[in-house]
Amino acid sequence: MKKTTTIICALLTATFFLCASGCGKKADLVVANVGEKKITVGDLYQADQKVAPEGEGGIRDPEKWRKCLDLLINKELIVLEGKNQELYKDKKVVEALKERKRRLMLRKLYEVEVENKTKVSDEQARKYFDQNKLNEKLRISQIVAKTESAARQILKELEQGKSFAELARQKSTDKRSAQKGGDAGWFVRGGLIPKIEEIVFSMKVGQVSQPVKTRSGYSILKLTDKKEVKFKQLKDQIKESLFPEATIQKRREHSNSVRMENHLQYEDQGFKLFLKTQRELGQQFPELSPEVGKTILYRFDRGEITLTDFVEGLKQLCRSCKYPAIGDSAAWKPIADQVVLEFALLPRVARQLGLDRDKKITAQLERDKKALMAERLREIEVLEKMDITEAQTREYFHAHRDDYIAPARAEVIDILLKEKKQAETILQRLKQGADMEQLAEKHSTLKRPGEFRWKFPVVNDKRSESIFGKRFVKAVFEARLGEIIGPIEVRRGYAVFKVLKREPSRRRSLGEVKNAVTTLLQQREEERLFSEFIKNLREKYDPQITIYEDILQKVTTGGTDASAHS
Repeated sequence: MKKTTTIICALLTATFFLCASGCGKKADLVVANVGEKKITVGDLYQADQKVAPEGEGGIRDPEKWRKCLDLLINKELIVLEGKNQELYKDKKVVEALKERKRRLMLRKLYEVEVENKTKVSDEQARKYFDQNKLNEKLRISQIVAKTESAARQILKELEQGKSFAELARQKSTDKRSAQKGGDAGWFVRGGLIPKIEEIVFSMKVGQVSQPVKTRSGYSILKLTDKKEVKFKQLKDQIKESLFPEATIQKRREHSNSVRMENHLQYEDQGFKLFLKTQRELGQQFPELSPEVGKTILYRFDRGEITLTDFVEGLKQLCRSCKYPAIGDSAAWKPIADQVVLEFALLPRVARQLGLDRDKKITAQLERDKKALMAERLREIEVLEKMDITEAQTREYFHAHRDDYIAPARAEVIDILLKEKKQAETILQRLKQGADMEQLAEKHSTLKRPGEFRWKFPVVNDKRSESIFGKRFVKAVFEARLGEIIGPIEVRRGYAVFKVLKREPSRRRSLGEVKNAVTTLLQQREEERLFSEFIKNLREKYDPQITIYEDILQKVTTGGTDASAHS
């Protein structure tokens, strides 16, 4: 295999950027061959974009360029080996590709029969415009304060004649609008939370509202301008907003039409048998006997869906969905209808329209086939060869005991107040003997659900610091047991707390970390086996790997006479 010389990769990337739109020939220049596959300058750039952290794309040094090129060569070697092992015939690959083809066809069918045929008329848009009173828009300014008392103080200053814009710049906690003197922009109905909308649309220009409680604090609102809005100004925007709902209706109509055209018939006995089997086995996707699996659930023109077909379709329909309770007839019937549509009728319609031969779908399936073969080859050559024993797990754990330390823990009871003065008052009452839980129930602004309502664990680690803040966690582990501490400033105000229990840091047992240790060893073994596999492929296919140094040199120096290998 030819060894690449050092090149100025920054120039390579710059050249590609310059030519991406206007001189595609350079992006198409071949920098390497793996068998019959050509790797181009454009491929190299795209690989860099995929592996680079967000915002850090762009090849800038020879080492990074080499890494990208190696990744591309390794990828093509895996595909080449997959083809040579005829993994396109492998059962897992064939089944996965079949399912991807179905999904691609249905996506295209939805585009053709639903999206392309869905229209929102001017009349529908006009009706929405009138019903939602979109004929006026308001310009609003705001001052946001952290607490109600702070908002009341600002309102008092406004009543004394101070400038709304100046107070917004000086005191509003909403920095975005504060920079603009409180100006929050223009709004029509539906663009604000209902409580705010009700207030501002009842105000007159120049009027200032009382403080309004919002998620970000307390807002004082001022209506600065009001304008009439013509229907034609919002027509396209309204149509766009109504389009998703219109597609739902169009999809429903299309599905009903497909059912009727294929004379779909539902077999009640088959459905009852499915529910009975669910209850008997206690399984949502029951393991059916061959005899039960043959039972017909739906019949349609030149086809049928058996219970086996239905259960297999269920497993693929939505892997992350929460399905109904076992045996719930009313809830499972619509799901059965969806399965017969998506796994039998709609694919048939798609094939009748020739979507199985669609060029984009065919090209995507070819890419998917390569990816599936690569993944299957990784399973065979790496994952199926992995075997981490109990002895290896124990040996690693005992050799790295200091890596598995449980940090110190504490149990805390706290009261959270918005203002420091409130927290100081609570602190004094506690020192005078008041019951902390009763005060928390009455005064705390944070009432946690369940068992951690007032008492909760704090761990001396980064995760607790991200939840409670560094200052709070530090104070917890510096405090004495039973000592009342506060006020401590935290994200939502000021906390007064007491440490009830504390456990020192300790070494974890093997039982506690066995899964983590095993996972770590599996990851390392997977990396070792994969590296070994790639090394073997490099040696096996070495004669079929070629890197074109002359092309690279000409591209980096801006040469144009580099078409010999393109």
